[in-house]
Amino acid sequence: MMRLAGGFCLLLCGSLWGIQCSGKLRRQVALVQTLIKFFREIEDELRYGGAPAPSLLQRCREDERFDALDFLPLTLQYMREEPFDSSFLQALDSCSCLQGQPEALRGILREFGQSFGSQISEVEVDRTALAVSRLEQLLAESRQRYEKNGKMYRTLGVLGGLAAAIVIL
Repeated sequence: MMRLAGGFCLLLCGSLWGIQCSGKLRRQVALVQTLIKFFREIEDELRYGGAPAPSLLQRCREDERFDALDFLPLTLQYMREEPFDSSFLQALDSCSCLQGQPEALRGILREFGQSFGSQISEVEVDRTALAVSRLEQLLAESRQRYEKNGKMYRTLGVLGGLAAAIVIL
């Protein structure tokens, strides 16, 4: 009876591991989608509103679509004492939403943070459009990786747990 319970626990642990690995890929897709919406919002505001960087970030922070982007409140907090570029980069380093995310994603955000607010509005719009373009490429890659590897992780988790359970039984 104990072996059966142990085998079931191993099967369950393997399945949960597979679901967790697959979920990590799914969260990456969702984060990139949110970042694309964020940059499009900034692009629209720059093109039609012309608001300065702090007020743009404040508006985005108050928008519930961007709640997952925890670097926004951190950036605003750091901007009380430092300029935007260093505040944004510091917030990127200390936020939790980018933990475990690919370096390509961090690179796009760093590049944006280093140059945002330092050029005239038309250049800002172009740089934001470039960030959106790069994020869309990353989104396509992330979706493809999720479709390919997500199912594989779930299957490996179940099969690995099943194999361990069979060895114990």
